[in-house]
Amino acid sequence: MMKIRMNYNLQCEVETSKNDCACNPPHCNITRGGTQVARVWLTPVSLERGHSLERHEIEEIITVVYANRVDLENEYRGKDTLCTIH
Repeated sequence: MMKIRMNYNLQCEVETSKNDCACNPPHCNITRGGTQVARVWLTPVSLERGHSLERHEIEEIITVVYANRVDLENEYRGKDTLCTIH
């Protein structure tokens, strides 16, 4: 599983063991304290509706996911990747 820590509280995770590529478009899960709080679609980068994130958190998430979207998508699809954390 690929993880990118965004700040002390939020983390972006790509769960590869579920391998739901056939069911869902490429995405990553945003977690807070180990609990999923949102899903971000990778192509195009957009946040799922119905989240409880603050505006500054949304901006940070979109920035980090956009900067790492190729690596995140490769991880989602099970390809070898080199993560570039921004």
